Amino acid sequence: MNDKPELVIGVDIGGTNIKYGFINDAGKIIASSTLKTADYPEAEYFVSELYAHLKPSIDKLSASYKIKGIG
Repeated sequence: MNDKPELVIGVDIGGTNIKYGFINDAGKIIASSTLKTADYPEAEYFVSELYAHLKPSIDKLSASYKIKGIG
């Protein structure tokens, strides 16, 4: 049985900034950051860079939290 508290990852892709955060079930942001949308003219560059930013936090937070999903 997994008794770790749960987190979700939220990603907001805006015209100026891309914001992402790790949020617990009480709505508290545990970790967050932003990227500049204009830095990624092609979708595949954005996806690769977002993954590169998220992966270290996922690895770190997975020790204490269950990552429930991303949206």
